[in-house]
Amino acid sequence: MQRPLRVLIVSVLAILAVSACTPEQVQEVARAVGVEVTQDQAASLASYASRPPDAPVLARQATEASWAALRKCESGGNYSINTGNGYYGAYQFNPKTWRSVGGSGLPHQASAAEQDKRAKILYSRSGRGQWPICGRKLVSKTP
Repeated sequence: MQRPLRVLIVSVLAILAVSACTPEQVQEVARAVGVEVTQDQAASLASYASRPPDAPVLARQATEASWAALRKCESGGNYSINTGNGYYGAYQFNPKTWRSVGGSGLPHQASAAEQDKRAKILYSRSGRGQWPICGRKLVSKTP
């Protein structure tokens, strides 16, 4: 790949890290690095780059330290907790949500590895909003 084109792609991705990217912004960045792109090419790159990442990528990128922080916030890190409020285990699943991610039985009766797996599936599918307060503890690895 030619260096100016690589710089263009990296620059567009950097713009997207902080805001949406328009085809016009792509063309501006392209000109700045000495690459000419058509309006169609710019629109295609902006469209491709502004798509949200596939959900499974989100779970893979969350750091293990942030998963531990989420567990600590939700349940004190106790995988076998049953607080009596209808939510169970380290991630405080309700039974319906637990079943929706492939769990069986009650969450607090499952192994730690099983709870971790099901929490990551939920995060991949729905993001950190499933844990309205403690979900803020889930952070991604720095690229």
